[in-house]
This record gives sequence, C-alpha cells and structure tokens, in this order.
Amino acid sequence: MLSKHPNPAHIAIAECEKRLSKQGRSVVVITQNIDELHRKAGSKHLLEIHGSLFKTRCTNCGNVTANYKSPICPALAGKG
Repeated sequence: MLSKHPNPAHIAIAECEKRLSKQGRSVVVITQNIDELHRKAGSKHLLEIHGSLFKTRCTNCGNVTANYKSPICPALAGKG
C-alpha cells in the first residue's frame, strides 16, 4: 500500500472539498477505505470508518500510533 497513489476520483474529491471550503462550506469525506489514499490526495476533513492500515490503537489506554514501516513488525518479514 505504501507504493500506491490516489486515483483521479480521490483527487477530484479532495479538490471539491478544497473548493467548497473556500466558499465557507464544511465538507467531511467519509470513507470505508483503510489505505489513506484520500489523505494522500489532499482531503483534510476525513472520517475513516474502518480506521487506517497504518494506525494501531491500544485496547487498554486508547493511544493511537502511526506505523508506516514495511513490514510493521519483524515477525511479518517475508510474509507477503
């Protein structure tokens, strides 16, 4: 996923958000995608319903940590 880029639809949505924001309108992009391609395209107000492939949340304290390493841990090295 780290090598993937937003497609024209991601970019169009981000541009629409930006244009409407300049008009004083509030836009939230709601997605079930976990790939962060909307964020890469430039969307600022984003709700990722299923979270992100690159973020983990501690089940005890709720702390969220981003991890963009590949693989995310040594145990997954070479697993595809």
